[in-house]
Amino acid sequence: MRRPYLNTPATLTSLLLGFATSCAPKPPEPTAPPTAPSASTPEAQTPPESGPFAKELAEVAKVRGLGAKHAVAGRRVSREEMMREVDAELEREVPPSVVTGLTAALVALRLAPSDFDYMSAVRSLMGEKLAGFYQPRTKTLFIAQDLPENEQIATLHHELVHALQDQHFDLGPRVAYREGAGDEQAALHALAEGEAMHVMVDLMLAPYGKSALDLSEEQLAAMEADQTVDVDVPPVLVRSLVSPYFDGQRFVQALRRRGGWGAVTKAWSAPPMSSEQLLHIAKYDAKEPPIQVTAAPPPSAEYRREFRDVMGEQGLRAVLQEWHSAPVGAALASGWGGDQLAVYDSAGKRAVAWLIVMDTEAFAGRLEKGLVPGLVPSAAPAADGSRCEESPRGPTALLRDGRRLVVAVLPDGSCTAARSWATAAVAAAPQ
Repeated sequence: MRRPYLNTPATLTSLLLGFATSCAPKPPEPTAPPTAPSASTPEAQTPPESGPFAKELAEVAKVRGLGAKHAVAGRRVSREEMMREVDAELEREVPPSVVTGLTAALVALRLAPSDFDYMSAVRSLMGEKLAGFYQPRTKTLFIAQDLPENEQIATLHHELVHALQDQHFDLGPRVAYREGAGDEQAALHALAEGEAMHVMVDLMLAPYGKSALDLSEEQLAAMEADQTVDVDVPPVLVRSLVSPYFDGQRFVQALRRRGGWGAVTKAWSAPPMSSEQLLHIAKYDAKEPPIQVTAAPPPSAEYRREFRDVMGEQGLRAVLQEWHSAPVGAALASGWGGDQLAVYDSAGKRAVAWLIVMDTEAFAGRLEKGLVPGLVPSAAPAADGSRCEESPRGPTALLRDGRRLVVAVLPDGSCTAARSWATAAVAAAPQ
């Protein structure tokens, strides 16, 4: 699931519920081979006991405590065929403005080079990491046929959980792209991936008398820190791809420890409203809503808004971890209250404004200091406290007013213009 996005599960891949084998403990060697998927696609209402994955579906349903309503269609495919399916789905479901907007944002925030090709990077990353995925639109799962046998079994279990989620909780409409809903869908995506990881790991560890609940925070943190790729893509994309699996595991672990699988089922009726709620179970329990932040005004009348989205605490953390250690980046992002990222276009030139409102002025002050090394490392503060730095990418202004903060990047011009836009933008944010 999840779209590699800026906080990137949620702007492209939540259309696909996928699994990267590196996000899991090493599976044990199998005692029996997985059922061979059929080359044909069964009808949607085929009884579960007669489908191509009947044995594995029954195992997953028993562990999760959710009965299968019908069989699940799917097949093993080459990586080339799997990526063709991914490409077709992304082309069908993702507006071009999302791709251009995210590209502009990554470049403006100095997270990607100026010649960055977003979709090429996403394809390279998913081509290496993706072991399988479930497609809600067609109710079909795909498994990479070149996986070792034990990884095929683990991946199949993972994807069958997504199929059960779709049968019980109607995933399709919930993961379909909606403008401005990136953070909300990131939280839902992490819930889905966390649940699938827990069922998969439960089955993986059952022969040893253990379950996913036995994984410590130290083990999860070590696995998360060990995520590496052999393709040349911006690190923020890698963090964004794997974060739903680990953030979701922690959230589901907290639910299961206090209420078993019933608490997880209940969460589907009232999922976390934001990645902040996902990352902080106390805020989920308190139903703390995100602060609603509107997009910054355009820098001038020549610009039209091309893209907007909420990056959320998860997305802010992914950006900060570009310049800080994982714990420091997470701590700096933890006071997130709300945000809105907007990209404006004028004859192919793009301006980017990221408005962020923190919970308190103290959190905002720490965030401001945390952003300086990556965005305006050589800029001294002006009389109003703003910092601005000119570069070949255009002038970048960083301005804080109380708990409100804005990063404003113009495609060209001077720091005077960037500061002026930043001032107008921060004034529009909630105090």
